[in-house]
Amino acid sequence: MGDWDAIHSSKNTEWRTPVAAFDTLDREFGFEVDAAASPDNALCDHYWTITDDALSIDWSATIISASGGGPTVFLNPPYGRGVGDWVDKAIEQQAKGCTVVMVLMACTDTKWWAKLWGSAHEVRFVTGRIRFLDRNGQEKNAAPKGTAIVVFRPFVHNSKAPLCSLITLDERNTDTKQDQACRRAAERRGDLEKRKRGGTA
Repeated sequence: MGDWDAIHSSKNTEWRTPVAAFDTLDREFGFEVDAAASPDNALCDHYWTITDDALSIDWSATIISASGGGPTVFLNPPYGRGVGDWVDKAIEQQAKGCTVVMVLMACTDTKWWAKLWGSAHEVRFVTGRIRFLDRNGQEKNAAPKGTAIVVFRPFVHNSKAPLCSLITLDERNTDTKQDQACRRAAERRGDLEKRKRGGTA
């Protein structure tokens, strides 16, 4: 299966955002939770896994932001047929006070893209093609489509269309950043194993 097929396959849905690209966004937004993650690839200290089922919980009530409102959420959703459900969730939580920043392929021909266009505050189209990582942290070929950063700001709805821009994301990871990401993943795996054995984390 080629990278094009793999990224679009519902059987292969976990594509990690390059750490440097995440850091660029994190410096701007200050993310408080990674809404679609695993212990191996979470980019925030607080994160929800497939077991937590972020689609079924109220993000605004689960984590209270330092500002007292809803959390600032990073969301690189599993790719496949369920992307529209995540867009619906982002819109729902936007109305409850959350800031949600989604990393999406710019699939402008889909129904979910038409829906987000009516609610997102910003759509930032990324120049070039991001090289996402597989679940083992290995860089794959460039994404088969362009990527967009879609920003849902709380209580803000555009009247006609979101603010649009063209940006460049630095996805080059230094060894230090890669090492830090690997250490964080290893620590999370260790905590998870402790909880499974009934120990304290």
